[in-house]
Amino acid sequence: MKVQVICLVVLAICYYTSITLCALPAQVLDLKPFILQTPFPPHGHPPDIRQPGLETFSHPPYFYADGDHVAFTVYANGSIIPGADWPRIELMESARWKSYEGIHTMVVKHAYKALPEKRKEIVGAQILSSTHPVVQVRLNYPNIVLYPIGSGGHSLVLVRDYKLGTILTTQITVQSNKIHVYIDGQLKSSFSYTGEDLYFKTGNYLQTNLKYDLPDQFGTVWVYNVTVTHQ
Repeated sequence: MKVQVICLVVLAICYYTSITLCALPAQVLDLKPFILQTPFPPHGHPPDIRQPGLETFSHPPYFYADGDHVAFTVYANGSIIPGADWPRIELMESARWKSYEGIHTMVVKHAYKALPEKRKEIVGAQILSSTHPVVQVRLNYPNIVLYPIGSGGHSLVLVRDYKLGTILTTQITVQSNKIHVYIDGQLKSSFSYTGEDLYFKTGNYLQTNLKYDLPDQFGTVWVYNVTVTHQ
């Protein structure tokens, strides 16, 4: 509650005094390729924030600029989109593409900053299709892990003993029916996948809800930069 009040006060000061230091998320990140999926209001139907409205959108404490990054925060009582189990505040790519045509890359510089008490898991980057998740890069505390499609819940450890707040650069590239995952420029995994109607997502897909954590428990991801390219 204290965090929410402080963020709302800061936003009000920025609005009424026109302080230039109070940037919008779109002034920190290039949001043009994305739609924002939200976790509010609690227990309601979460709206998507689309362009051009996303260019001027800020909603502390869930989604707001803070210096050189944008904070993505989700509470355990956040609203959940139909068909999902968990709340999220994620940037969802608007474009759709095929694994066998072109080269498709997302690079996100981010840090996992806070975790709920019980279920300490956040998806920070992923690819989905129109029907299913394809790959997830996520913090299953204390490790950063990769969940590829068809893994049956089995994960590959990418980074062991991650310290909260450490900045990572996660890259996912798809070319010629191959998915390549990099952490800080190092190739960590490659595997085959063929599909269509694919798209990238990043931000904070919190892997908890009220079955596991109290309503005031939350997870936060700071995103410093994100780029999506299609060649």
